[in-house]
Amino acid sequence: MFDFPYPNSLIRNGKCYGEIGMTLAYNPILDDRYGREYCRTNIDVSFGTYKYNSDSGKTDFSGEVPLECSWDEKFEKARVENGFKWNPIKSYYRKISRGIQLGDGWKIRIDMNPRNGLNVLAQEFVLILTIKDPAGHDIYSEVINGVRARGYATSNLETRQQIRQRQ
Repeated sequence: MFDFPYPNSLIRNGKCYGEIGMTLAYNPILDDRYGREYCRTNIDVSFGTYKYNSDSGKTDFSGEVPLECSWDEKFEKARVENGFKWNPIKSYYRKISRGIQLGDGWKIRIDMNPRNGLNVLAQEFVLILTIKDPAGHDIYSEVINGVRARGYATSNLETRQQIRQRQ
């Protein structure tokens, strides 16, 4: 999704601020015939800024919200052992206090990788994206109106707890 409606109230002098949290959950294809590699699909999400590069004619993308745990390991075994790959629930977080350049806008990118050439036409997932203003202002309406203006269907989540009295 190009041109995600990042809240204007969190953009100052061409830089974006705020706290961003994402939770990704999906129900991967499973096959116990593959032993430790029983999980046959992996989904990763990236949320960040993009800028059109007129020299190359391509769009440069910079993911700005990393997985909550930082890691440098590039080998598959370590990624699997630490829950960074083939894990159906992942969380991402970043607090942007020094600001990042806006570029041409924000983009959500979702990648699905099947194992060993498995042909997967669709994979259901849920992505919960939370953007907070560090000053505590309500930016919900700003974001939801921008999402609706881009043609996406939305529905409100109940965020209040109702206390029930027992009799």
